[in-house]
Amino acid sequence: MGKQINYYMEYDSFILLAKKANELGCEIFPFSDEHLKRGYSPDIISEDNRSYCFHIPEAGDIETEQHRGEECVVRGYNTSGSTIIEAEFSFINSKEKFITRSRIYCITDYYDADGNLIKRPDCVTKVYDSLARYVKKLAPYTEVEYRPANPLYDKVKRKMYITPKCLTLVREQDYGLH
Repeated sequence: MGKQINYYMEYDSFILLAKKANELGCEIFPFSDEHLKRGYSPDIISEDNRSYCFHIPEAGDIETEQHRGEECVVRGYNTSGSTIIEAEFSFINSKEKFITRSRIYCITDYYDADGNLIKRPDCVTKVYDSLARYVKKLAPYTEVEYRPANPLYDKVKRKMYITPKCLTLVREQDYGLH
């Protein structure tokens, strides 16, 4: 269980979200199986990696482990997972004309090794709520008619969080949403 918002957001808007996270005191690092790169600047974000972590140092340290000889973040329902907010930007495939859904997410709580329920730190909730409000500004809740991932279905209409750039691709160039 956790808190999350699903959205369609391109790289440039995600950079704005990362800048907001940085203003809120978050350390930024990519989720990857490669060497753990950490920083307090959105400059660490690249179009090659869509998934990132916003770590709230006030909530505690992140745990790391070795994976394929490289240091990686221990994710999930644990001490480390309760100090981070996961966020990503959408993949825009211009060849096949589709956009993937992304999200911002944080865990609610977890059980430690002794079976004790450990709640998410209040500072993480505060940062998450602020970032969620900012997501809603970058990607307003809009009714969209789009082509779904399954080609057996006709266009459908639904309200969703989507940036103006992604919305333009859907409306003017018939991009599908996955």
